[in-house]
Amino acid sequence: MVKCPGCGSGMVFDPVTQKVKCEHCSTMLEPEVASTTMTVEDQGVFESVLYVCPQCGGEIVSDADTVATFCSYCGASVILESRVVQMVAPSHVIPFKIPKESCKNIYKGLLSKAIYAPSYMKSEEQINKVRGIYMPYWDYDFTKNGQIRLNGRKSYRRGDYVYTDHYVLSADISASYEGVSYDASSSFSDELSNSIAPFIVSDAKEFNPSYLSGFYADTADVSDEVYSNDARNIVKSDLQNYCRNIPEFRGYTIDGNNDVTLGLEMTSKEVDYYPVWFLANRHNDKISYAVINGQTGKVSADIPIDYTKYLIGTLILSVPIIVLLNMFLTLTPNTMAIIAIIFAAIIFFTVDGQCNLIYRRENNLNDKGMLSKRTAKTISAGMPMKQKGRIIVKPAIAALIDLIVVVVQPVYDYVYYIAIILSLVFVLISFYDVISGHNRLTMRKPQQFGVRGGDENASI
Repeated sequence: MVKCPGCGSGMVFDPVTQKVKCEHCSTMLEPEVASTTMTVEDQGVFESVLYVCPQCGGEIVSDADTVATFCSYCGASVILESRVVQMVAPSHVIPFKIPKESCKNIYKGLLSKAIYAPSYMKSEEQINKVRGIYMPYWDYDFTKNGQIRLNGRKSYRRGDYVYTDHYVLSADISASYEGVSYDASSSFSDELSNSIAPFIVSDAKEFNPSYLSGFYADTADVSDEVYSNDARNIVKSDLQNYCRNIPEFRGYTIDGNNDVTLGLEMTSKEVDYYPVWFLANRHNDKISYAVINGQTGKVSADIPIDYTKYLIGTLILSVPIIVLLNMFLTLTPNTMAIIAIIFAAIIFFTVDGQCNLIYRRENNLNDKGMLSKRTAKTISAGMPMKQKGRIIVKPAIAALIDLIVVVVQPVYDYVYYIAIILSLVFVLISFYDVISGHNRLTMRKPQQFGVRGGDENASI
């Protein structure tokens, strides 16, 4: 804990002034010169307090005078268990620049556009639970010095023939890449970290525990090897684009299979702290997350749909839609059946896509950090094919009913109306499946971190 040299009270890092500020007498100090008991020792460690959630096992660290009264990962309102630990110090830290009040206003602005968002997400009590957490990131640096050789070609026509000349293009390249970053915590999903990227790594400071005063930090538990190939591929893609824009190479078609990473060297890989405002919205046994980039203010949130609000909104919206259809279309029974087929087809493909997304999310297939902490046996949850079949069969039946009527073209109109009513029943039920799928994608059971990367489908 940083102690004020004037009155001895606690000091916290202020994102607005970028200084450590006394909460009692408003004394301000530069983080690098602030007197602190959290001094980084010669071996690259510093003393802090590790807080562990008794319900999910999630871990965060902070200073000794902090009392953690809720968990950022499962949303449980409990006093977190604590113990003093020696933490490995990161190499650099990007300080928070967005203060908490501004962060709350950014989040409220996002919710104001989500008219179907549940009311509990908009309560001031819930929004006040937003917490500033320094998330660990692996930072990879690369250099490329030397010659590259690329396969290129030019094509031209002479008469009825097209000729292609092949060339070997070469150039000397000197390039460096700094701050190719991936989150180093399995508790911070790749989807969330990617949604608020990028961070401006040029603003990074040499790590000083003073920056942590008044904030929390997550622990790094993902190996650097998990994302090293992804980082290298990003550099490779950028190098290929750079080579295509070399003036002397313009006019040539450069093959995409050139390996421009020959001679590409990873010069460093280190853990740095990046600032993230983190909010867990827990409702019953499900949880949704909101994250805000503490440096740039970029926000992302999983926002479920309130069924009641959606139903009311749909009924209100249906009135002008029906009026417009009557103005521009002659709603014959055959036309209404074709419209019903179109609606059913749209819902079919929407639900099918949602089922695939649910399977990938619930198996963490988009999260390499989480997958690296799981065994093959745990990667078996998700939406079974039988369950998926029960969901997508409803819009398929709706479309089939109307399609049969359109093809047969019965003489009596009441046959059309009966078919349309039956298909609309299946369509309305499918709408419920669409909303349920959306909510399943935005809300999930809290993960279990008692064993890092535990089963998120286990009950808490």
